Amino acid sequence: MLEKSGVIEGYVAVVNPAKAGFGVTAFVRIWLTGEDERQSEHFVEEIGKLPQVTEAHVLAGDCDFLLRVVAEDLPGLRRFQSEHLARIKGVRSMKTDIPLLKVKNASFA
Repeated sequence: MLEKSGVIEGYVAVVNPAKAGFGVTAFVRIWLTGEDERQSEHFVEEIGKLPQVTEAHVLAGDCDFLLRVVAEDLPGLRRFQSEHLARIKGVRSMKTDIPLLKVKNASFA
């Protein structure tokens, strides 16, 4: 019944990123050069091709997008940002925050 009504959208396996070879998680704030729909759609299409981006949110406020990114280590994160994120057409700038400790990780229940 909950599946049919759309309350439950699906089921997933929760993977431990570190045990899967991704020891670093980062939150990357993205600013685009413009705010038109075409540029946003292009950005969304491009990050959809990148498995390292595990979450992406459009934000109201200072930046345009917030991404959760996983990488094997800090050099790998730097490479991913410079070789992939920074090369997406329309990316003006990005700022990265690296969490030191996860204190809560819950799913909506």
